[in-house]
Amino acid sequence: MMKKNHLYFMLIVPNYILTIQSPSEPATCLVTGDPHYKSFDGHRHDFQGGNCRFTVIKTEDFEVIGTNKHRGDNKNVAWNDAVEIIINKVKVYLGPEGELTVNGKKKTPPYAKIWPGTAEEMTIKRAGESIIVKLKLNDGLEALDLIWDGNSTVSSTIHGMYYQGTTGLCGSWDDNAENDQISSAGEENDLNEFGWSWKIDGDVCEEEPQPPHPCDDTFFPTAKPIADQACDILMAAPFSDCHGVVDVETALYNCKYDTCSCYDNSCACHAVKEYVKECQEKGVATLGAWRDKAPYCTLTCPEGFSYDSCGSFCPATCGDKDPDCGKQEGQCNEGCFCPKGMFLVGDECVDESGCQCEHDGEVKEIGSSWDDEDICKDCVCRDGGIVVCEKMKCKTCPAQELPVYEDGECCPKCVEDWLSTEQESYEDIERLSNLTISCTAAVQKAKVQWLFSNDDGENWEEIEGANEFEYTINKITEGNDGIYKCKARASFKTQEEVTSVKTVEAGPEKVSFGEYEVTPKRNRANLVCKIKDSAFDADAEVKFYWIKNGKQGDLISDKPKFANSKGEATYSVAKFKTKRNKNAPSEIACIGVSADGKKLAEGKITLVKKKKKEKKVKKVKKVKKPKKNKD
Repeated sequence: MMKKNHLYFMLIVPNYILTIQSPSEPATCLVTGDPHYKSFDGHRHDFQGGNCRFTVIKTEDFEVIGTNKHRGDNKNVAWNDAVEIIINKVKVYLGPEGELTVNGKKKTPPYAKIWPGTAEEMTIKRAGESIIVKLKLNDGLEALDLIWDGNSTVSSTIHGMYYQGTTGLCGSWDDNAENDQISSAGEENDLNEFGWSWKIDGDVCEEEPQPPHPCDDTFFPTAKPIADQACDILMAAPFSDCHGVVDVETALYNCKYDTCSCYDNSCACHAVKEYVKECQEKGVATLGAWRDKAPYCTLTCPEGFSYDSCGSFCPATCGDKDPDCGKQEGQCNEGCFCPKGMFLVGDECVDESGCQCEHDGEVKEIGSSWDDEDICKDCVCRDGGIVVCEKMKCKTCPAQELPVYEDGECCPKCVEDWLSTEQESYEDIERLSNLTISCTAAVQKAKVQWLFSNDDGENWEEIEGANEFEYTINKITEGNDGIYKCKARASFKTQEEVTSVKTVEAGPEKVSFGEYEVTPKRNRANLVCKIKDSAFDADAEVKFYWIKNGKQGDLISDKPKFANSKGEATYSVAKFKTKRNKNAPSEIACIGVSADGKKLAEGKITLVKKKKKEKKVKKVKKVKKPKKNKD
């Protein structure tokens, strides 16, 4: 049986029929409420780690991070307070109430960003209460469509090219919901271990145990009645019209979980809103006034705007009067919108004659112009509020040079030598070790191939499969000695760099005798080092030394006694006389080489002083004062 969400076509060759799988269709991960996760494969979980940031989605191109916060002092529940997107050294922060920053600088939608020298771009727009982020890669494919409602819900739709290429709290997208709790270490864990494994490195936050269910009568006896009253409306009209097309049990579970968590019926609104959205997208048309049935879920629109329970994710604006919704076509976006025939500019709805332009939160008059360094274009405001932009003019590089774009710069530098190696030669590389050699291209879209010569460059052999800028030689041998050429090509130009490699016989394998603590008696101590390794026997050369200032000091013994019991070798020096003065070393090293010279063992013995017994303090009995006679 063929898997869902994939496209297949048949290639017919004489005597063969080949079935070829194309990339998957887009998939969506949803995080909502306190927080409830629905993975790309449909797996649901309620990880409640709080006051910390976690990886929600990670691919080879971008990362989506969620900030979980506890509700006040309640550590049993958290909600998604903010979202971050990291791509190409750019960090987008989407916070509460529509807050937006890019690399720490406050921005106002609509916002656009391009990466010079590529076709990669990002757009951020506002639609009602929601913010929509779109990422496009070099081939124009929409890598990520992310919707943030400004409160706790984030929906992330990713392109099919990331099938079998995601990790994080949204799971491993592979059409298998059973393996969506894989930790950052690649292990399948219980929910709490899985969740905390995706904590962002460097964030200081205390790992917490998995909390009890917030509606558990044992822990929270007064919470359930509040949740029942707020959420059971989902079982009655008009919500019942949707029971045949959308799973009401999941909505009811999420609703009561959220409401029990905060002891407030308004916390039911996220789950009810999400249920209504899904119902309307399935064609149920009787839920437009659902908030009338839930008076604790009020939504008042500003003057000049009108409420729509199933509004658009691409409302008309002065700058884009006929927008293309793309993947959001047909999806419901509840909120406040401009009436039909009116267009949004800034925070107002105007008719076409009143349209002006908008840039970074500032309304621009007709005829005004500005430089937009985020998209590397010179822009001007035309009649009707239409923004017309032209690419900034940059100097053309000479024929022998290529353009190199630096971070944040719209115009490139012209560079003649654009290929380099990290190291020109590698000497004395131990055989049977792994060696990685590399070269770096300053230009984008360069392709590379590695070649090898063992006769000082007279003849070259192409290394099969070596087409990355790093090439690793595993278990290197004498046969790998020679010259390696990194040959790179970009914009019909080719450059080469070479690196030489010379190996040597590998040194002994390092193993451990272990570490020990010994308490001398009458300034004498029995020194012992042990190891379970058949290479160490009576013929091994083992010595004991003092350690002084972290370095090997005077020899103690080069002829320790040997014994072997159940495969464990023991080397010992009995009744060794330790030094009495205060400045004498307190650490001893045992160092040994196996008889065949292939293994080197090291260990450490620390001399510790005997703890003095604490003197017992005699308790003094209190003497009772004689009672005074009352007069």
